[in-house]
Amino acid sequence: MPATRTVDLLRRVRAVIAAEMVEGRPWEGVIDALRRQGGAVWSSLPLAEKQRFLRHLRAFWDVHRFQCAPQIDSLVQSELASGGLEIMAASVRSVERCGHDLRIRLHRRSTPESQVLERTVVAVVNCTGPGSGGVVASNPVLHSLAETGTLQADPYGLGISVDGMSRVITVNGAACETLLVAGPLARGTHGELMGLPQVSAQPRAVAAHVATLLRHVTEIGGSYLDQRRSATGSSARRLERR
Repeated sequence: MPATRTVDLLRRVRAVIAAEMVEGRPWEGVIDALRRQGGAVWSSLPLAEKQRFLRHLRAFWDVHRFQCAPQIDSLVQSELASGGLEIMAASVRSVERCGHDLRIRLHRRSTPESQVLERTVVAVVNCTGPGSGGVVASNPVLHSLAETGTLQADPYGLGISVDGMSRVITVNGAACETLLVAGPLARGTHGELMGLPQVSAQPRAVAAHVATLLRHVTEIGGSYLDQRRSATGSSARRLERR
């Protein structure tokens, strides 16, 4: 049974990783298995536990869910050894323009609040992932739909609120049958939708649902046309008898 508490999920994953490593197997296999089960694991967590996961464990998950290619890892290790790359767990306090460069003030994790480091760099790259938390407010089309009550942001800051079939949830709580979300903006409901296997499987399910809708519309349209033809034929026969 999937865990229903974030702390239990964390303990279970750590225990499985420890057991696998005792057997000589790498931890990556456990993470790959967790990714495949991501939808079921995520849907088993209550709202508060999902928010707790995002607040405390999301960074760790984002770091471990993908493994880099050997060529990239070799370059990273080489730069670490030569001093060309520094990895630091810290929060950004401020960023100021200094001529053509940028001066950054950092607070390193597990150090006193008053202890601040300064670094001068030529560029800052935000690698924290897509800013999906504000996409409904920042995207003109989505914002317009939200203003009419057609859609709403999910409660996790991951994208758009949808149901299990990826249908958009309106502000009234109803599922919109003809408006669906494919891809990462449906993560709030489906969980992991960033890796290639997941980001291809969910759109296929959406496409299958759309195909069913189109067949239904075609059947209704065909039935309507048959009724119209029958009615037209009956009218013509009545005119002939007159």
